[in-house]
Amino acid sequence: MRRRLLSILLVGLILSSVLSLASCAPIGPSAIATIAAIFGGKKKKDKPPVPVTFKLTTTCDPTEGGTAEASVTGVPADANGRFVDGTVVDILAVPATGLSYNFSHWTGDVVSSTANPTSVIMDSDKTVTAHFSIGQVGLEVISSHAANASPSVGITQFTIGSSISCTVDAYAEDTSPTRYKCIGWTPTGDVPTDNGTNNTGTFTINQPSTITWQWQTQHTVTIDVNDAARGTATLSGGSPEGSYYPELDSVTIQATANSGYTFDH
Repeated sequence: MRRRLLSILLVGLILSSVLSLASCAPIGPSAIATIAAIFGGKKKKDKPPVPVTFKLTTTCDPTEGGTAEASVTGVPADANGRFVDGTVVDILAVPATGLSYNFSHWTGDVVSSTANPTSVIMDSDKTVTAHFSIGQVGLEVISSHAANASPSVGITQFTIGSSISCTVDAYAEDTSPTRYKCIGWTPTGDVPTDNGTNNTGTFTINQPSTITWQWQTQHTVTIDVNDAARGTATLSGGSPEGSYYPELDSVTIQATANSGYTFDH
């Protein structure tokens, strides 16, 4: 094909030269015609323009809090993690499992700092950070008596890893003739077994837990005689705390008649 094109060009050039010479002067035997053959090269095709791309960098705070995952429905990132100018990239924050982290917010040039997932428009190099907060767990406090419990009766949320001190009054409703003595607690979760301190316990919470305060009912025992001149009455035995005795405690009451008198009832 190329040789055919060259031949046609040569023929055209020869005819053009002959006509030019004929118009100027007759060609004699001594006349010399100079003919130049001009060859053209193959025209190169234009290269397609190189697309403008931008780098997306994602980080997490804290680094162990989770991951930030990017995805697109259009042209994906190239091998260097760069996206074509104008690409809308969706990013999803995924909290780490087993550590009870929660997604908090985004920083950087994002469409929404609180939505998860959110989007980034790649019109320049972008750095986006997913922030995570440590999760919370509940401590349930149960008590059958009002005793200034701290934390208060009910469920209170605490940041995982918090150190908690639980207390109640040593005695509840401390009025005659009945009161209630704290004798410890029953635990679940991270609450330790009662260590004998009765109304105070300290522990670190990492999971849902319960502390149930235990109470001992105590009563006062009052004895009297109808006439002190006739005799006396005494109380002995049992496990008294002052004038209070534990409920179902066993005590002995002794009546002693004075001379000239006998015990009646």
